[in-house]
Amino acid sequence: MRYEDPVGDIGRTNRQPQVMRANVNKGASFASINKIQSVVDVLG
Repeated sequence: MRYEDPVGDIGRTNRQPQVMRANVNKGASFASINKIQSVVDVLG
């Protein structure tokens, strides 16, 4: 998408926070609560 964006790198830079928020929201969803122990094990 970087090279196809009409505004180039600026567009990518503007989208990056949106992607990060979406990842955080997905990780904080109720379905992921069941996976927390496996995440803790991996991080530990």
